[in-house]
Amino acid sequence: PAEMWGEEDSSWVAPEGAPEPSLSQYSARAKEAHAKVLLNKHDVESWKVMMDEVQKGAMKHLKTEVLERLLEAFPTSGRHWRMYAEALVAEGRRGDALKAIEKALPACPQLDLWKQFIQLTSIISAADPAAMGKAYERAVQGVGQDVSSNTLWAEYIAFLRNIKVNNQYEDSQRKNQLRRAYQRCLQVPMHGVDRFWSEYEAWEKSLDPNNVQQADMVVRAFEPKHKAARAAYKDRNRIRNLIQPPAFPGPFTGDAKEKAQA
Repeated sequence: PAEMWGEEDSSWVAPEGAPEPSLSQYSARAKEAHAKVLLNKHDVESWKVMMDEVQKGAMKHLKTEVLERLLEAFPTSGRHWRMYAEALVAEGRRGDALKAIEKALPACPQLDLWKQFIQLTSIISAADPAAMGKAYERAVQGVGQDVSSNTLWAEYIAFLRNIKVNNQYEDSQRKNQLRRAYQRCLQVPMHGVDRFWSEYEAWEKSLDPNNVQQADMVVRAFEPKHKAARAAYKDRNRIRNLIQPPAFPGPFTGDAKEKAQA
């Protein structure tokens, strides 16, 4: 049934810390890089070498181990959290991959990471609409204000549109949730917000073809909020385009490039 999703379950257990490195299986190049990161865990060039080595045949089986150690040094690197989750999935550890993403999200609330969370949840809980509803709600609450969150909102709205209902009450609940989702996303200054407006307007009018005037009143009453989002989009997009996240987000060093980003 399409009911309110409620509070999410926070009972998951985070994966254990990185194991001791399997140095005997490291390549000579990886051993040299490992020695350097022991002296400076934020040695980006050495981590690049380590990551390059685990892409190769001789060290591919150590990819998750190396990524776990890298994430101890760079816990806010969303790109590497995604790579870690993908490596766990490749090992058949989907549950651990989802736990890893959940562990990362509080300190690393990136849109792509939330999308991976949705993807993994859909694989593990495909037959549980309530679990998927909670997952989408968590995602839009986390990054639903992002200028690029339009694809996330589109997925959520499609999910709500396609929920199977068994009676009139459940259908009413689904429509109310869908209306709320539309009206929330229409206030976000994001790519493609006008498409959502056209879609929302058509949906409201389709609910009762014999009372289009009432639907039009509902839509027009909400229009000023949508126009405010449209007006804010240009500046927000300009600012976002100026942000260049580092590949290895470590401690602030104070160099000119970092100061410009700050």
